[in-house]
Amino acid sequence: MTLSVVGDIGVGYGALAIGLVEPVPHATVPAHAGPHYVAAVRGGAWWATSHHPPVVVPLRDWPELRVVVVTPELAWDAHAAKHALPRTIPVMKHVRQAMLSSALPLAFQAHDAGALHGCDGDAVVGPAIGPRLPGFFPAATAARGAGALLFGLANGGPTVAALSLGPHADEVGAAIVASFAAHALPAAMTISAIAPHAETR
Repeated sequence: MTLSVVGDIGVGYGALAIGLVEPVPHATVPAHAGPHYVAAVRGGAWWATSHHPPVVVPLRDWPELRVVVVTPELAWDAHAAKHALPRTIPVMKHVRQAMLSSALPLAFQAHDAGALHGCDGDAVVGPAIGPRLPGFFPAATAARGAGALLFGLANGGPTVAALSLGPHADEVGAAIVASFAAHALPAAMTISAIAPHAETR
């Protein structure tokens, strides 16, 4: 069974890749699909550390979560965006990012929405690449205000993704789309449950 995948949602020093029930033809496709992305093709949420070789961890199925995927329509230079990332990171920012990396798998394991929300707030990728995407920062604020637990760029942009509990997903998606529309960017949106891991189907 081949599923849609949204990947490289950065949290701390790692990235999420998620196999989705619904097709997402508008989502950005990564130039290089990491092992977590490849694993998510068969279902489930997967976590990969950013060091090499990466440690890839399957995350516990969480049926109540929804993934909101939004892709604004604009020309996007993925190469330039990648090279906007900082070459060095201050020590305390490094410590914070490392803490988020440790907390996210635990939040999934416990199905703890509050803990997952505590993992939000990427301090490296979003601040570096976000200025290249009009409406990114207002979209992040609006998504969180509407109930998003986690928000970030997907596959390096311009696609963004948010995780929320089911009852808030429609409001989160509408808030993101409205934020991009306010910057004259129409956007395609898909809301999907996370497909269970292959061994649980």
